[in-house]
This record gives sequence, structure tokens and C-alpha cells, in this order.
Amino acid sequence: MSHPSHFLLPFVSLPRNTKFVLLFLLLASAMVSMLCLISGLFLLAPDIHFFSSTPSEQDANRQISLTTIGRLSCVTEAGCVLSDTSQLNFLVVGDIGGLPVFPYYSYAQTKVARAMAKTGRRHRTHFVVNVGDNFYFNGVQNALDGRFEDSFEEIYDQPELLVPWYTIAGNHDHLGNVTAQLARTDFSSRWTFPRLFYKVRLSFDGLSPPSAVRVDLLMLDTVVLCGNTVDVQGDSLFSWLFAQKREPNGPSAEHRQLAAQQWASIEQQMRRSDADYLFVVGHYPIHSVSEHGSFACLRWLDSLLHSHGANAYFSGHDHTLQHIRFGAAPSEDAKGTIAEDRHIHYIVSGAASRTNRSAKHIEAKTCREDVPKEALLFRQTNNGECHLSKFNCKETTAQ
Repeated sequence: MSHPSHFLLPFVSLPRNTKFVLLFLLLASAMVSMLCLISGLFLLAPDIHFFSSTPSEQDANRQISLTTIGRLSCVTEAGCVLSDTSQLNFLVVGDIGGLPVFPYYSYAQTKVARAMAKTGRRHRTHFVVNVGDNFYFNGVQNALDGRFEDSFEEIYDQPELLVPWYTIAGNHDHLGNVTAQLARTDFSSRWTFPRLFYKVRLSFDGLSPPSAVRVDLLMLDTVVLCGNTVDVQGDSLFSWLFAQKREPNGPSAEHRQLAAQQWASIEQQMRRSDADYLFVVGHYPIHSVSEHGSFACLRWLDSLLHSHGANAYFSGHDHTLQHIRFGAAPSEDAKGTIAEDRHIHYIVSGAASRTNRSAKHIEAKTCREDVPKEALLFRQTNNGECHLSKFNCKETTAQ
């Protein structure tokens, strides 16, 4: 076995000045290597954002913690509790996907982000519901994809938007690595997407515990239920030149088993829900007056909304803002009791990064899925915002 000093012989035998220069170079090289290593770590993960703050105890009780445990506590069966607040405020936003090329965001997207922050200043926002199509055109490749930074973290960085973003996938997200979007939950203080379909449960009004209000949000993957709207072979922009449109009338072969599991979960969650307010969230709209129109593949979901007394369905996909209201016809049971006429509110919020002015599905008489004019309470296409307070929608314009 060689003596350790043998490895130093080439260095020891050098003249003093040479040894000094060589030692200096070795130290400099070590420092450069360390800097490169540190820089490399930031280059590998440039989009990991962890926001910290020291709010007052009262503010902390009114907000959901941005830690992974805090955000996911609202996804447990017990849910999370917001005490010391008599109201729950959240934003519904969709199709935030930005651009597939530099700068990876659109002007409209930044404008909507400012409007969201402005709303958050007026009404303390507890969380954001993100209804999918998060990254145009082909989703992301991995949990550290630069698109998370360029199209999400840096766009919605206003203090009012530093809240949990409960997220689902859209059709464009399924063209990439949708599992990477789930994994991102562990690398962000806001992005919260634990599973393809899950439930968010919250309680508030700690000022009067006996009258605490419970809210359930069922976060669904309608792409799994209905299939994608397009077949694209490859993940480059050029592949879209050969893309073929697809009628989303049922799950793809790879998603049939998962779709069956999700339908069973939906029925179970709705049947068991004891919430005062039940909201259901999906990317595809059940009813829409715009370009894509209503989705026939979601008729069964619509019937479940009515039979289980859901209050509203939030969606995107069509790049507009819409408020549609349909009522369930009064029904009489075996005892002759007439049930009250309940309305379900259908909110389409898909204009977060681009808009579409189409209104071709307003009583066109050519499709049974068209929406009657009297059911459409609100439609906005130019980056407006819709405030839903006690289910009354009014228009304001994003400046």
C-alpha cells in the first residue's frame, strides 16, 4: 500500500515560488468549484418559491398556512378551520396557461393578475381555485420545469395572491407530464395539486361556533372523465401542425379505469357531504354559450349536481367569463311534499390569459346543448371580473 505522502511528492519537490502559485491556484479552483456547485443548485431549481411571513395571531387564524401541511390540511376529511372570520373569500380563475414561447406569459395574463390582486386588497382572499389549462400548449415536463416560474410564480407574485392555489388539470396539461404538476405541490408554497381529483373542505365563522359554516369543493378531472379535445403526437410546437380535433365524449382507453373510480368517488362524496355549501370544480363546462359550448359528456355530472343539491359548478376551457343559472323543477315526493325550486350556478372563468368573443351557443336552435338566453345572467370577454356574492353576479372591469 502506498504511503499517503507519496501522493504529495510531485508538489513537495517543486520550488517554493511555484508551490505558492500552485497552492493559490488550487484554492481558487476550489472556490470556483464551490460557486459553480451553488449556482448549479439554483439553476436546477430556479422556480422553487417558499414565502414566509410573520402575521399577527389574528391574521394567522384567518388565513390558511402556506406550509405544505397547512395547505393540505384543507384536503383531509376533517378539513381546515378559519376562525375569527365571518366570511370566506376565494377567487376562481382558469386557463392561466400563458404562452409556449418566450416570455411564457401574455399581456392579458398580467392584466388579470393585477385585477386579482386589486380584488384581494378589497376582500381578503383566503385561497384561489384554479380550474386548469395551466401551461399552454403541452403542459410541463417535470416538477422543476421553468414554466412554473415564468408562467405562474412570477406572474402572480402580488402579496394578495400569496395564498394556496387549489388546482386541477385541463386538456392542455394532460398533453404533458400531468404527474409533474402533482409533484410540484411539494416545491411551492402556493401551488396545491395533490391528486387528479380531490376534495377541499373548510369551515369558517369562528365568531359564533354554533353557526360555523362548512364548505366543500370537489375538485374533478373532467379530461379523465370525457377525454381530450385534441390528439397531438409529440410535445413540440410543430406537432400541433398535425393535431386532430377530438370529440370529448368519453374517457380514453388509458383512463377508463381511472374514470370509473372518479365517478364512484364523485357520487360518494356528494352523498356524504354535510356541507352548507357544495361547489364542484372541473375544467370542461357543463353549460357554456361560447366557442366550445356545453359538454354532453357531463350530463350525468349535471344530474348529480341537482340530485345532491350542489350550489355551483366552476369551470374554464372557454376563454370567457360567464354566469349561467338553471333551476331544478319543483318535485313532489310520496307524501305530497313539494321540494323548493333550487338553482345551480354555472360559473365559467377561462379568460385568465386570453379571451374569445364567441357566443355561438346562445339558442342557436341547432344544438340541444345551447343555453337559453334567460339562463345567461352575465358574459364578459374583455378581461373583466365577476363578483359572486350570495350568488348575485355583477360586472366590473379590470383596469
